[in-house]
Amino acid sequence: MEKDNKNHTLLYTTTDGAVIYPSINDSEFHEKIVSNTYKDGVGRMVFKEEITSIPNGLFADCPNLQYVEIPPSCRVIHDHAFAGCFNLEEVIFNDGLRAVLEYAFARTKLRKVEIPSSCFIIASFAFAETPLRIVRLSKPTAAYRYIGNFVVSVECRIEGISKYDDFCLTSFGFNDDGLIINYEEEN
Repeated sequence: MEKDNKNHTLLYTTTDGAVIYPSINDSEFHEKIVSNTYKDGVGRMVFKEEITSIPNGLFADCPNLQYVEIPPSCRVIHDHAFAGCFNLEEVIFNDGLRAVLEYAFARTKLRKVEIPSSCFIIASFAFAETPLRIVRLSKPTAAYRYIGNFVVSVECRIEGISKYDDFCLTSFGFNDDGLIINYEEEN
């Protein structure tokens, strides 16, 4: 395994310049961590093998987490994975991600996210209780994309939606007036 293999590494920054630790006591997951360092302003959590999912609640309530880059091999971000990380301002999703599940990023400081084309499920409440204002959906590779109820809690602009995407207008916020949709033109 190469030390800088992106599929084995979760990159992050924190408000205090210190390493973060998983919130859950899952010995099986902890055994997969080869190293966890914070150097030159960047944290690197390196794993023995590719990370295919971020387990339920893994980094929940980590108050100093500010930025995280999800490895390209990650397919699913489970419920509450980063919920309550109230200083989390930026997340980078890489192509390969298939699903962001319920409350995965609830109660964070995220204001803008870009969802990769590989992602076809954004579950209900995935970004609840955040100041999220822009969700950019890359052109989907799946024929069907599911966007659940109350994905966001406030007025939000959704970009990259095709008129063929399957979603309910009232699902994104309190009412239709709080949602701005910029439909993509079909070529």
